Amino acid sequence: MHVLIVIPAIVAVFAIVGAASFNRYVVRQNAGSPRMKELQQYIRRGAYTFMLEESKVMGIAMLIIGAALWILFSWDISVAFWIGSLFAMSAGFIGMNAATHANVRTANAAKRSFKEALNVAFSGGSVMGLAVAGLALGGLLLVILLFHHTLDPETIHIETRYLFGLE
Repeated sequence: MHVLIVIPAIVAVFAIVGAASFNRYVVRQNAGSPRMKELQQYIRRGAYTFMLEESKVMGIAMLIIGAALWILFSWDISVAFWIGSLFAMSAGFIGMNAATHANVRTANAAKRSFKEALNVAFSGGSVMGLAVAGLALGGLLLVILLFHHTLDPETIHIETRYLFGLE
């Protein structure tokens, strides 16, 4: 079981480090003229306002759904749901941050060459992809580590076993 945890943990860490590296590359690119930088700030503020409002709605939905899971199944299922939801929301914030940095830098790089623009755009998109993969795998590992005792079919709750046809 040790190797089954260590290898995915290493992959998750590499994904997060890769996302951070791509993000660093994007942020180091020239954002263009003062007007381009000004427009980027408007876009970033709008994107973050949207994300914060969406997070409020998602937080309420997460509480309601998590409570329903707790009532219908058990507390550990709702905690696993909340962990997954928080990691997914974190990936969204990371992706939005990368996208709002990459858009102006891609436009500026396109003035010079298609290849440079493609490198910046691809790197910006890679941040989101790697963040989603790394955080999803990390969240899954966290859930497994926290609740490995309830994953054993011999110790699973009787109601849950019946519900999923394990009885």
